[in-house]
Amino acid sequence: MKSLVFVVALLGACASTSGPVSTGPNTYMVAKSAPATSGGELKADLYLIARDFCSWKNEQIVTVKTASSDPGFARKGNAELEFRCSK
Repeated sequence: MKSLVFVVALLGACASTSGPVSTGPNTYMVAKSAPATSGGELKADLYLIARDFCSWKNEQIVTVKTASSDPGFARKGNAELEFRCSK
């Protein structure tokens, strides 16, 4: 039983990132969460992901909307970035 609790705790402590997901015509969203990491740090990582995604299309990032929150008691830090790619 102790090992099961440890595995569940370990999995919950891992960072997770979604790849760019289409939310409409040429509009995408990417999100990331991680324990003990500020929302600002996570948001910076998301801009790198978006930059690489738009660069692959030979385009530039245009921010549509951002949101983030810092970690707290039993809560991971998280960030979301909604963006478009434009020439």
